Amino acid sequence: MGAIAYAIASVPIAILLALILKRFQIGESTTFIALLLLPLGVWGVTSGAISESSA
Repeated sequence: MGAIAYAIASVPIAILLALILKRFQIGESTTFIALLLLPLGVWGVTSGAISESSA
């Protein structure tokens, strides 16, 4: 249940970052997509579903 709480808490942070980026006209569509996926990534890490990443 804690992982869901972390993911929900990261949504306002992602929205705030998106608004700041839009206000200062920084970034492109890729940045906004990454911000939209932020809560999913936070949930995956805190729940243990994502334990490591490789490129």
